[in-house]
Amino acid sequence: MLTMGSTILGYQPLLKILDEKGQIIDDFQKKVFGKFPSWQLVNSDILFTEKAESPQNELFVGLRRMSFILEDIPTYESYYNDAINYCKFFHEYFKLSAFERVGFRIISTYTSEKIHDFDGYLRVLEDRFLKDPLSLGLKHKDLFLKVDHGNGFYVVGPIKQKEPWIMSNFKETGDLTKIPKHGIGIDIDSFGLNFEVKNGKELISKIDSTIKLSKSIEDALLKSLEF
Repeated sequence: MLTMGSTILGYQPLLKILDEKGQIIDDFQKKVFGKFPSWQLVNSDILFTEKAESPQNELFVGLRRMSFILEDIPTYESYYNDAINYCKFFHEYFKLSAFERVGFRIISTYTSEKIHDFDGYLRVLEDRFLKDPLSLGLKHKDLFLKVDHGNGFYVVGPIKQKEPWIMSNFKETGDLTKIPKHGIGIDIDSFGLNFEVKNGKELISKIDSTIKLSKSIEDALLKSLEF
């Protein structure tokens, strides 16, 4: 299984980024150096990464957004704790009260010991989500289901190595031991829009509910698929 997590805070242009880059880099490095020892300037933004060459993970502090991305989450709990800590530090440092977006996206691959090929995973998804087939004698070659709701969307479909969905969502696609030969791909994006907070506790509450919503949707999908 391979799981990518991405937490994002969006806001109006943060002009302090333009005026105090050096100080911001120094202050943030003290906080994140253990996991993100490298940094670089990307236009008006600051990008902290786990290594200088071909990084997969990042903490991005930019003019209009802050994001924390791990491509291969070790555990949900460890990612959650880091995301909360980094967002809390960001808020304490910049003291923003208005946000355009708070979001959490989780992209995962799953396999089952009972299924051994792409068509097997396709059949599982057809059985769960196509309750009323067209009865036209068509043999489906693929399935891509996207469902939008009031606080985001989720996508589910069968996957295989080196297909476009894998290549576009994961940076580390050369190590095939991390990518299943065949499986189920799930992409869940949950968010809240245009809100104000009086303090850090209110912001963390927003982030907490957004992350937990995405995780709850993922758990419900896996239960539905009997994985």
